[in-house]
Amino acid sequence: MQTSISTSTIKKFLIWAYGIGWFLMIFLCYFSQQKQNVIASVFSISAMFAPSIAALISKAPIKEAGWRPNLSKKWRSYAAVWLWIAFYAIFGAVVYFSIFPQHFSLAFSLLAKSIGTSNPALVQSTVWQYVFNFLTWINLLCIIPALGEELGWRGVLYPYLKERYGRTKGRFIGGLIWASWHLPMLLFADKLSLDTILYIFPYYIMAITMGFLLDIYYVKSKTIWLPAFGHSTIDTLGPLTSLLVAGNVKPLAYLGPGANGLFVGLLAIVVVTWLTKREAKEN
Repeated sequence: MQTSISTSTIKKFLIWAYGIGWFLMIFLCYFSQQKQNVIASVFSISAMFAPSIAALISKAPIKEAGWRPNLSKKWRSYAAVWLWIAFYAIFGAVVYFSIFPQHFSLAFSLLAKSIGTSNPALVQSTVWQYVFNFLTWINLLCIIPALGEELGWRGVLYPYLKERYGRTKGRFIGGLIWASWHLPMLLFADKLSLDTILYIFPYYIMAITMGFLLDIYYVKSKTIWLPAFGHSTIDTLGPLTSLLVAGNVKPLAYLGPGANGLFVGLLAIVVVTWLTKREAKEN
């Protein structure tokens, strides 16, 4: 993996990554507020390629990012990342619904509303198909746009930051930069509210800790496809817990039940602290 990147290259990379990403997020936020979700999703996916495009424009060294998936040799690392993220999602949902049981429902109201039916049998069958799709082919399909981000963040930015500041501090700073890149989308994809502002803090915790998790296993596996797979899993597995939210309540997203809530963030701090200490002992 690449470990020698100049400061001038990183500056150019960040200018382009933020410039292209935030430009596309303007349109994402506009169409999202207009409830034109399909068009908003197109701009959301397009924005994910901004870090990779920035890496190419700034001529950052990406040839040594690790282009072989190494599935046969590193399948345990792939499985570990998936299991950690699944554990986060389950833990966050269990804690959230234990504290707010009135928010829990197996009626799958949000899904029923989206497919335009209240038929229990149809909703139930759709739920299982929905879950299956997200856990299989959608997860795999989303690896491509996830790679668009990971090549820039884990493949270019993190190696530079770790070389300059050390592994722990470098990953922490990288998480701050990664989270900040998402700010326009976080603040303006919907109408700005107190809940939106409260959501920022746990989101930063998620980005920092998830950055640690993805980079630890990236270093371990030596393939950029692993953090791309992990990133894709975050994007596809995390939202599934929203299926359990009752239709007559508005969940406190800054707490849960999604993977970006505070409850998951606190668990993730414990997990990455342990993983970091284990990594130090192994090296």
